Order: sequence, then structure tokens, then C-alpha cells
Amino acid sequence: MRELPNESVGDIFRQLLDELDDVVIVRAAETGETLAVNDAVEDVFGYTAAEFRNLDIADYTAGPNSPDEARAQEAYETAREAGSATFLWRAERHDGEPFWAEVNVSRTVIDDTEYLVSIIRDITERKDREIELKRLASVVSHDLRNPLNAAK
Repeated sequence: MRELPNESVGDIFRQLLDELDDVVIVRAAETGETLAVNDAVEDVFGYTAAEFRNLDIADYTAGPNSPDEARAQEAYETAREAGSATFLWRAERHDGEPFWAEVNVSRTVIDDTEYLVSIIRDITERKDREIELKRLASVVSHDLRNPLNAAK
């Protein structure tokens, strides 16, 4: 692969990140301050990048004092210690609509500064299908138990 001038590399990576459907968040590991987010944050969460950078995790976690907020904080600590962590999370859009998210958090160090990079994917459709399949399995299991019990 051909080497690119340094100023071009940054522009190319910013453009690539903004083209992703998943949300990418860069935080300062020491303070938790959100330093950068890609454009997908507006489609997924309903906030502009500028608005989102000023929010706390509790502001976009479904439900007050949610166990998901604690799970997110725990994953960030795990990522700092182990290098990465993945977890499922009930997030909340700007309009208050909850959604399921899969979050991958990775620790990286650049010029002796530690960062946490989160990639957040909306998996609501997948979780809804899983819930429906479990419900269907329960109904089928119940429907099969009655004739089997009668046959005994």
C-alpha cells in the first residue's frame, strides 16, 4: 500500500469513520470526557455530535439508575485493564426511545495518552427476533407438553 502524507491520513480516517453506520466514540480514559464522535451518533442517538460530546453516559442509558449504566462503567474499567470489553446495553435515543446496543470498548495509547474507543451498534431488531423466538419456543414447548402428559 502506498504511503499517504500525514495530513491526508487524518482526513481519510475522519471520512471513513463518518461513513460508518455504527457510532464511534473516543473518550479520554482518565476523565471519561468524550473527545470525538462520528456522524452516526445523530442517526442512532438523535443528538448532534456537539450535543453528544456534552452528555454523560446516564443521559443516554435507558432508565434512571439503570443497571446498564453500571454495566457500561464496568466495561470501561475492564477495557482499561484488559485492553477491550464487549457488552449489551439498553441505550436511549434523544426522544426517549430505548434500544438495544452492542458495545465494543478498546483501550489505546497515543503519545503516552490513554483513550477508550467505543463502537456502538444498534441491535434492536436482532434482540426483538431473539425475544420472539424464545416466546415461540415457550409456546411450542407448552403445546407439546400437554399431549405428552396426556399420553403418559
